Amino acid sequence: MKACFKYLDININIEIQDPELFNQLNFFFCHSFSILSQWSDSPDYTIKVQPSDYPRGELSNAKKDSVFIRKSVKDFFTRPADRYTCPGKEIIHSLKSNAFIVFESQCINVFSMTSEDLLMDIVELIRDLVFKQTKVKGILALHSTVVEKDGEAILVIGKKGAGKSTTALDMVLNHGYNFVSGDKAFIKFANNNLSVSGWPDYPHLGIGTFYGVEKLSEKLEFDHTQFTDPNEKVALSPAIFRTRIPHSKQSSELPIKCILFPNVQKKHITSQRLENTKKHLHENIEEPFKGTKDWHHTITPTKNNFELIFEALEKYPAYQVSGTNVSQYIGDINELY
Repeated sequence: MKACFKYLDININIEIQDPELFNQLNFFFCHSFSILSQWSDSPDYTIKVQPSDYPRGELSNAKKDSVFIRKSVKDFFTRPADRYTCPGKEIIHSLKSNAFIVFESQCINVFSMTSEDLLMDIVELIRDLVFKQTKVKGILALHSTVVEKDGEAILVIGKKGAGKSTTALDMVLNHGYNFVSGDKAFIKFANNNLSVSGWPDYPHLGIGTFYGVEKLSEKLEFDHTQFTDPNEKVALSPAIFRTRIPHSKQSSELPIKCILFPNVQKKHITSQRLENTKKHLHENIEEPFKGTKDWHHTITPTKNNFELIFEALEKYPAYQVSGTNVSQYIGDINELY
């Protein structure tokens, strides 16, 4: 089965023989990506999944490093691997799925005798390629949740624990907004206009979010009371999250309405208009070439200060909000519509 997975200006051609694996990939990406039945004539990358083992003879003389396809505080998401550097290519051996991912310029072959546990490796491969390519093409990534109403997006920006998910899901479940993205927002500047696009991810929420958002446990049929630490994160089924949480019909290149910077740790409920957001925005840049993300070298890191994007973002209405009860300040936001 062949398809082009398109995200903004980035095209990934994919060929997979296993229809079940292809359908799982399609479901994961289809809310944020366009899945085209025809391959692109000028793809950024081509991925072919081969139902065979990789010949390992050349690995004995290759340089070997320990890397992570993805590293997370949760074992469920962590994908340790060995990286072999050979002339003209890099070979990644996933220690969870036992697959071999072979990088040769823009062509990437994935060798696996079984599809068991392979899905997450391919998901992370596609996400990593696209994430890095966004920076190459001048698209800014922010640590942000995104919601939408009447075709316009609100960015909910903040560091881990600030309350992005709590704020966004309260707006979705109790105030008529639609969910777009849970962890990242990609900002594109074109024709003197800004737009935001959502990002595919495995939904994972802090237990504190379930306490802070009325109806959430009921909607997801999840008993959060079995956990004692409000800061603990739990992974949720993408299918359940997608079907039970109202999602925006459009998740790509939405116009931006305003920006929220939440702080749910403060119990006192406030809403304050921010006149200068430069520092807050710069603190929440997502860097695709940093740390453990450097598990292969297919894409050369580039420098981009995104000054035009930041100058445009700073002109949007922005609020610093605190407390978990969005109802207390949603009026300020709704007045913008």
